[in-house]
Amino acid sequence: MEKPEQIIVLDIETTGFRAENDMIVEIGMCYLNLETYSISPLFSCVCKEKNKTINAYAWIFRNSSLELIHVKNALFLESYREILQHIFDLQIPITAYNNAFDFGFLEYRDFTIPKKSFDPQFCMKDIIRIPHHYYELKIPSVTESYQYLFPEIEYNEEHRAMLDCIDEAKIIGEILKRKYYIFE
Repeated sequence: MEKPEQIIVLDIETTGFRAENDMIVEIGMCYLNLETYSISPLFSCVCKEKNKTINAYAWIFRNSSLELIHVKNALFLESYREILQHIFDLQIPITAYNNAFDFGFLEYRDFTIPKKSFDPQFCMKDIIRIPHHYYELKIPSVTESYQYLFPEIEYNEEHRAMLDCIDEAKIIGEILKRKYYIFE
């Protein structure tokens, strides 16, 4: 893939790990300029989904500032379908820290993401090289990656979509600055 001028970094928050059962409750996206490494917000929403019950005891409500009432009062994800699909169709590469998770939830809801980019978690796996189960390497969390690349900054992942996608864009920018990944 030829080096683009910018990429879009995506993050979603959900009530669980199963696309078919759990609900998307927040979506954030930002641009990462690949010349200046500047980051600018693109899209952010709290949402709920029709025909799904909000799990009031979901991990996200206990481990972030997102509150159940925010989701109960939110618009349905379908309200954002047109703008989201328009963003996905821009022909700008899109990535997420753990593409399979974020893209999987969205594709299960019939969104198409035609221009997927590299998954930074796999770059970080080979960079950090955290031993895991015999000869395998652990896929590092966002926190582990951030702390490795920016050891001078105390970091706590917020688990809010826009804040997390901005932090993930910083990780991606640093991966590219250090030439750990090169667009071809």
